[in-house]
Amino acid sequence: MNDINRFLKSYFNFTKGESQAFLLLLFIILVLLILPLFFHSKYSSYKADFTNLYRLSDSMSHLAASHVNKQKVNDEISTIHSKFQFHNFNPNTISKDALIGMGVYPSLADRIVNYRLKVAPFQCKQQLLKVYGLSNTLYSRLSAFIDLPEECPVNSMVKYPSFEKKEKPAIVVNINLADTAQLIALPGIGSKLAQRIINYRDKLGGFLNMGQVGEVWGLRPETIQMIEKQIVIHPGLIKKIPVNTCDIEGLSKHPYCGYKMAVIIVNYRKQHGVYSNLDQLKQLVGVNIESLIKLQSYLSLD
Repeated sequence: MNDINRFLKSYFNFTKGESQAFLLLLFIILVLLILPLFFHSKYSSYKADFTNLYRLSDSMSHLAASHVNKQKVNDEISTIHSKFQFHNFNPNTISKDALIGMGVYPSLADRIVNYRLKVAPFQCKQQLLKVYGLSNTLYSRLSAFIDLPEECPVNSMVKYPSFEKKEKPAIVVNINLADTAQLIALPGIGSKLAQRIINYRDKLGGFLNMGQVGEVWGLRPETIQMIEKQIVIHPGLIKKIPVNTCDIEGLSKHPYCGYKMAVIIVNYRKQHGVYSNLDQLKQLVGVNIESLIKLQSYLSLD
């Protein structure tokens, strides 16, 4: 301590009393710096929690906003009531113009009138919501003025107009005389298929049975089952080929003949004379008997 006093006196030109006072001041400063360390564990710093305050502020803001919106809605309703003329009405008797006068769009007014005339009369207020385009907002505005009960009776049945399904008479087609329009009217027959039927019919000379109709390319068995009850076949309408005067070219065009058979039939006739009966054809060598039997129905001795 004496050494410190001597240092202070020599360095700062302090007197003995000034040196002691300076040391005392340093001691007090050190105590004040160290003292908070002993009390830190006992006193924790305070942190403010403003959560509840924030919640209260938000609640007040929402309350104020809802009050403004409610006031806005009330103002709009007041404006609507002042603009349109509302009065009690029955939706089953009110006119279109009267509905428009209460703020209903003209197109919606038409639908309300058409609904009661063409579907069914309104039995309760809620049935108006079935009309397309009637919003809940407009319904709420009109509901207080509708002269109908709020809900329909549980046992009430809305009677809709009955429409009897009239079955169209089945189309009957003579396939040996029908044109493409008549064939297209049959189920499952389109324009291309109808033309194929006519082309094959002309090559044959006419159909003799439904089995031949099934020979038309592209005509499915299930389609034949659908149309067979609507097709009439008159074998007397077929066109026959005169076997004693025909040439090879004309005969070969028949679907059941072909060029080879046509050559054999015509050459035999030229060598042995005209045919007296069609059974003579079965004696020809080199012909397909199955095809010849089919062909015989389209040959004549004239």
